Amino acid sequence: MNDTGSYYHHVYTYEGEAFRGDLDSQIAIKYTSEDTVTLSIGENGALSGFPTNQSSGQFLSYDSLNLYFRWGGQGGATTHKVEGSKK
Repeated sequence: MNDTGSYYHHVYTYEGEAFRGDLDSQIAIKYTSEDTVTLSIGENGALSGFPTNQSSGQFLSYDSLNLYFRWGGQGGATTHKVEGSKK
């Protein structure tokens, strides 16, 4: 446990991929063999359409982004942190 009361049980690293979603204004990100998220990209580059209201993310530059997904709560939350860069 750290000083905020969070407990980290497992940390995994995966190679993923990003590709265009069904619409030109969407990006789909496959970040594990079983997890894919599709987000909308606004005209200003802001991301929306996150799976929960506790999730967030942003483009850091033209070729990199950070995403944070969180599900659950009350002592049973699951989080995924995704860092991506264009190769």
